Amino acid sequence: MGKILANTSLNLPQKGRAILDLLRRRRYPTLTKMEKAFKKKVSRLHLPGKINIQPPPYFESGEYRLEIRFRHGKELKAHVDHLAGMASLETLNDPWKEDE
Repeated sequence: MGKILANTSLNLPQKGRAILDLLRRRRYPTLTKMEKAFKKKVSRLHLPGKINIQPPPYFESGEYRLEIRFRHGKELKAHVDHLAGMASLETLNDPWKEDE
């Protein structure tokens, strides 16, 4: 924690957030490990920037949230078609399960 406080490249809100993150990792190591693993799996999908997949809070339910941002129907259709053609989506699963 001392390194965070001594870091002159961070402003006070950034230091506060970094300390909270550090404490959260110490308090919930398994949860933070699962969150990191899930983010890694999602990043390997190479989704377009306007498509986002979010896990449930604390991984308590088995349902994930897919968000697609678009300006008009054609853009939405293009995103949905892109997702429909991605075989790699089948590899997405709960982070505590082995890659299947």
